[in-house]
Amino acid sequence: MAELIKAMSRTEKGSTACNRVRRAGLIPAVLNGEHCGSLKLKLDAHDFEQLIKHHTGTNIVCNIAVDGSDEIVALLDELQVHTVNGKIIHADFKEVSVTKKLHTQIEVILTGDPVGTTMDQGVLEQTMHELEVECLYTALVESISVDVTDLKVGDKVSVEDVVAPNGITILSDPDLTIASVNIPSVKTEVEEEDGEPELIDGEEVAEKAAEENE
Repeated sequence: MAELIKAMSRTEKGSTACNRVRRAGLIPAVLNGEHCGSLKLKLDAHDFEQLIKHHTGTNIVCNIAVDGSDEIVALLDELQVHTVNGKIIHADFKEVSVTKKLHTQIEVILTGDPVGTTMDQGVLEQTMHELEVECLYTALVESISVDVTDLKVGDKVSVEDVVAPNGITILSDPDLTIASVNIPSVKTEVEEEDGEPELIDGEEVAEKAAEENE
């Protein structure tokens, strides 16, 4: 079910104006779309932050009512967060069609503890965190879970192994690896004839850089 967001229009623009909006307990936002154009909005900060807390993923479909007018179906496109206090400082929305499929990314969440990490000395590595998908907005989900419980050392999960939810087509390359269980590589020092340790990989680069800075 799409979230209802009551928004107010704003005419002011620029960083100074946006800061005034924030001091008033509001969040500046923008809604872009084929039919609605580009709308500058402001949202109640408390209500919007509470809405975000109830969602685990980033794909949040909203019905945005601007100044009490008819609702516009939109997708939360981007959130800007303060680097220090973590508060939301800006939100971008994009209008979505009720009849046309949209292209977006869905977060991949790994579930379970691989046997390769619990029984052996393997380490789980996730190399892909989002899947590119196509679907109607009504079929959109916030995330897709991938069970990695059965992975042994040397095993992997690829895009082709993922079962897409109903109504969703995965567009990502099926050969791409999402996660794998590997034995961590251990670098050792190899003694040279003169007794000095041989530098391995990045250590040699680091020493050369240090010499150049002398």
